[in-house]
Amino acid sequence: MEDYLQLFVDETSFYNGIVLDNLVPANLWKPLPHFFQTWLRNYIGGTLLYFISGFLWCYYIYQFKRNVYLPKDAIPTRKAMLLQICVAMKSMPWYTLLPTVSEYMVENGWTRCISRISDVGYPAYLFYLAVYLVFVEFGIYWMHRELHDIKPLYKWLHATHHIYNKQNTLSPFAGLAFHPLDGILQAIPHVIALFLIPTHFTTHICLLFIEAVWTANIHDCIHGKLWPVMGAGYHTIHHTTYRHNYGHYTIWMDWMFGTLQDPVESATTAKKELSGIDPRTLLIDQPLGKVAGRYCKSIRSMLYSVWAPTTFTPYQRIPDFRRKRLIYTKFRVSASIPDTDGPKKEYTPWLIVGLGNPGNKYHGTRHNVGFEMIDSISQKEGIKLNTIQSRALIGIGSIGEVPILLAKPQTYMNFSGEAVGPLAAYYQVPLRHILLVYDEMSLPNGVMRLQPKGGHGHHNGLKSVMDHLDSCREFPRLCIGIGNPPGTMDQRAFLLQKFSVEERKQVNAALEQGVEAVRTLVMKGFDDGITRFNLGQKYKYHKVDLQPKRNIQRNVKSEMSTRN
Repeated sequence: MEDYLQLFVDETSFYNGIVLDNLVPANLWKPLPHFFQTWLRNYIGGTLLYFISGFLWCYYIYQFKRNVYLPKDAIPTRKAMLLQICVAMKSMPWYTLLPTVSEYMVENGWTRCISRISDVGYPAYLFYLAVYLVFVEFGIYWMHRELHDIKPLYKWLHATHHIYNKQNTLSPFAGLAFHPLDGILQAIPHVIALFLIPTHFTTHICLLFIEAVWTANIHDCIHGKLWPVMGAGYHTIHHTTYRHNYGHYTIWMDWMFGTLQDPVESATTAKKELSGIDPRTLLIDQPLGKVAGRYCKSIRSMLYSVWAPTTFTPYQRIPDFRRKRLIYTKFRVSASIPDTDGPKKEYTPWLIVGLGNPGNKYHGTRHNVGFEMIDSISQKEGIKLNTIQSRALIGIGSIGEVPILLAKPQTYMNFSGEAVGPLAAYYQVPLRHILLVYDEMSLPNGVMRLQPKGGHGHHNGLKSVMDHLDSCREFPRLCIGIGNPPGTMDQRAFLLQKFSVEERKQVNAALEQGVEAVRTLVMKGFDDGITRFNLGQKYKYHKVDLQPKRNIQRNVKSEMSTRN
């Protein structure tokens, strides 16, 4: 037994010599204990692998293939990449401690590792490797998912990585920009597997270091379209929705447990799909996966629902009180049961879009009141914004019995049309049912106006939307007043400024009134209710004296007689 364990020690010593002999003076590393030699080798090797893979990949996609894979506004800045490198370098000593500890346990015979493939034969080696990869895939999926679902873990650990939540902040260097404990927790299934599965030691070491290359690849925001690999297209969605695509190498676990969200093509691709493919086919598997993960009470029934989707009827497991909430509609992505007792009524869906800038930097600013209105509608109507499509964060639900699609473009304000145009085309929403919510400086703070049509009024976001709707202006819009900049204050600085305490109270009250106005519009259209709403908003902060003139004259005469 000792002779066999010595094979592991000899192998790790060989790896130490290859790296350290060429990079570190012998008098500095050879006196160190074997454990620290191994850690130093892992640290230097991991750092080199991180920088070499990151720099080569960044040069290829951001310089050599500039504007080929990504638009110019989606390329991260050097400052963003340097910040990611700083976070990764602070954590690297701790990351490399995990493989060092795993090698120590292997050398002491605590695991089921094998030194030579010939010890078990190639068929058994391949079988054990497959089992190892499945175990790691399963373990990383649930570890990653729990880091999101358990709020303290997300707040104190995983949120460090999720500050990179847009294309122009994600880069290959973000692949290791984790809190050190977060990175260790997500890699620990590799080590746990050693105690359960006979694993070839060299293969285990290689797979751990492949992680560095893999994490760089899945953070480049380029959708490789290689099914069933969980590539960058899927992982970019994870960074923008936080609720999908937790998997590691493949989409298998997300598909099985109902968290898979397919990457959605750009505007051009969406229009091509619209002409020849039923849009429902893109999402036909997703509701089934969610139903399987939510309603299957046993592993057997869950696997049955996954492998035999044509014979599985998920609605049989939905309680009756939930069935009553489902509505009959022709909205493309809704999965509902018609009321067999009453008449079948069809409704045209509404697309309600709030204009703003994505990211925490702009949260709560005047220019983002459109986003705040969408959030208010989402909260009031119980519609979750949990899907990325056509460069927008969307949520699907209904107001009353009318299906609606809420959207917050994840482009910057001036490019909002790049999201609105494809969404309107994809879901075949008519112009009269596209409601835009945006800020308006010509209105006093907290005052709103609901219009059936109009121009862009030099609002760049509105202008972009009109450009992507074939210059049509025949769509409704809800303007939310933010007031004018005081004195000679720069207009841009004013738009990106947050509200004062008093202004915030006015805006919050306006948001509540706006939700009711949107509900009235969706349910009844532009009727007398909308007219009264606009009139009430017009005189919101003005007291109108309705006292007749003759009464005023009478009061003046009485005052004069009193004085005399």
